[in-house]
Amino acid sequence: MEKVVLASDSATRQEMLRRVGLEIIVAASNLNESVIKVTAKTDKAAPRNLAAQLAEAKAAAVAMQYRDEWIIGADQILACREVFFDKPHSREEARKTLRYLSGRSHELHTAACVMRDGVVQWCYVDTAKLWMRTLSQDFIEGYLDQVGDEVLCSVGCYQIERLGTIVQPCARGPVLHSGSTSAAIVGFPSFPWFDAEMISGNTRLAGVAGWPIDHSRSPRLHNFWLRRYQIDGVYVPLAIKPRNFEVAVRALPKIGFSGCNVTLPHKEAALQICDRVDPVASRIGAVNTIVVAEDGSLEGSCTDGFGFLQALKEGAPELVLSNARALLVGAGGSARAIAVALLEAGVSELIIVNRTRARAENLSSTLNGEIRVADWDQRAEQLDGTRLLVNSTTLGMQGQPQLDLSLDALPQNAVVVDAVYTPILTPLLADAQRRGNRIVDGLGMLLHQARPGFEAWFGRQPNVDQEVRDHVLLNL
Repeated sequence: MEKVVLASDSATRQEMLRRVGLEIIVAASNLNESVIKVTAKTDKAAPRNLAAQLAEAKAAAVAMQYRDEWIIGADQILACREVFFDKPHSREEARKTLRYLSGRSHELHTAACVMRDGVVQWCYVDTAKLWMRTLSQDFIEGYLDQVGDEVLCSVGCYQIERLGTIVQPCARGPVLHSGSTSAAIVGFPSFPWFDAEMISGNTRLAGVAGWPIDHSRSPRLHNFWLRRYQIDGVYVPLAIKPRNFEVAVRALPKIGFSGCNVTLPHKEAALQICDRVDPVASRIGAVNTIVVAEDGSLEGSCTDGFGFLQALKEGAPELVLSNARALLVGAGGSARAIAVALLEAGVSELIIVNRTRARAENLSSTLNGEIRVADWDQRAEQLDGTRLLVNSTTLGMQGQPQLDLSLDALPQNAVVVDAVYTPILTPLLADAQRRGNRIVDGLGMLLHQARPGFEAWFGRQPNVDQEVRDHVLLNL
């Protein structure tokens, strides 16, 4: 096994890595963290993002010295009521920390960054939600006397790190209550190595098929849910070339998979391969979710439209689609799913504009409903009276030109949606936000479209909340 470099002198982290069979080189980063923390506080950075920045900075600090090695940087940030806590520097500082945390809930954000050749390969943050018991002054003094200078070695002063790997699977003691997984509170987030104990002979398997597939956020999302709900399951990327797709998909039942997601360029091919396809997928002409039935047959569906509507409901609950007028920019695969969803939700009129009018007309001709195609150079004029504006193109995506669309004619009560989620706040959304329009970013559609598949494969309906969003956003 290759050696890994730990950019930390933490004895607990060293022990945790050794226990999972890794040979480590200890190379403390000696990073001056104060500059990063001051900047983060000035910029009002979220504590989990600060933990990730520090973990990456520690790994980067030793990267030049160990060019060909895998390097791990890690850090923890404790946050309580928007106050961040570091390791105390004195007994008096520890006393003040314990007094502040006494009787209060707080969050411990634990980050790890894996780097090689100066490039971040993997970064992850776990958040442990903790509650400290109400502590009397006598208890605090007795506790400080008992642990001595070791209290200066732990963020929050409660010696979770000193307890190390015996705190499995949760911390419960005279000071602290936690329902969080062990790794998050003893110095590392939930590395894949620490999840090995959840894999058994009954592990359920699912994945996402595409070519290429390394850009997909689905494994990050689904495996987060699997850890959250402590499900014996694994979700993996499946890099399948188009010529091998049918053979690979038909093999899913034979190799024990519960199903898979399907992404580009396989969605249309999946429609033809599945034994049964739901009406929505048939109308859209594509499948993004395959479920292996009990008899081994393949059931196909397309959840993109569901994801779009759920994200819209979440981001703009006041919007009533029935009898509303919608303008859809784009005529690609995403546009088709969104168009079907809007038509089935009862919009009074759907206007489609696309740089190539023929593609918009082709989309309109294959869908039954109140659809009108407008010329690209008339796109701004179509905004008058529109209740919903949706951009389904890649315009505005990082590295792409922005969508050239004046919003002057858009009503103030209109909702603006962008399917792009890199960046989260696209130029279109920023422009709409400045005007006072309600905006909905593209991440919600990505997250919500994953829910039906996860429930079908793993038997649990997952929740989409801020923690899920933050987790997926971390490496975007």
